[in-house]
Amino acid sequence: MGIHAGSFGLPLSQSPRSSRSGSGCNHERHQPNPPIHQPLMNKRNYLATIVYDARGADGASDEMIPKLSEYIRDSEGEVTKVENQGTHEFAYPQSKQMKSGVFIQFEISGDSEMPVRLKDKLSLEKKVDRVLIERK
Repeated sequence: MGIHAGSFGLPLSQSPRSSRSGSGCNHERHQPNPPIHQPLMNKRNYLATIVYDARGADGASDEMIPKLSEYIRDSEGEVTKVENQGTHEFAYPQSKQMKSGVFIQFEISGDSEMPVRLKDKLSLEKKVDRVLIERK
């Protein structure tokens, strides 16, 4: 059994619902929702650190930076800054053959799904060993 305005000693004509004309929402004040098929494009900033294997290639970072930038653009991202951090040894190498890698850091921006698309594309690149994408 629900609570009615008459239960509080108010006549039904003074109940809060009776002051509205009609039922449902007031369409003059109602804000329509954006269409479902158009995603909201909020650009977010990310810091992507990509480690790749440069064994057997001299000057490989000069060749890899444009290639990695192209992967980012293909993932609908925008590169704002690139920094080559050089070769570093791994604290925990995955194999005895590969004990170090070249670290490149990208400042990128894109929508919330862009990091997932980028990781999927980079997983197909044989030279890329590790990928870390953080939200700034």
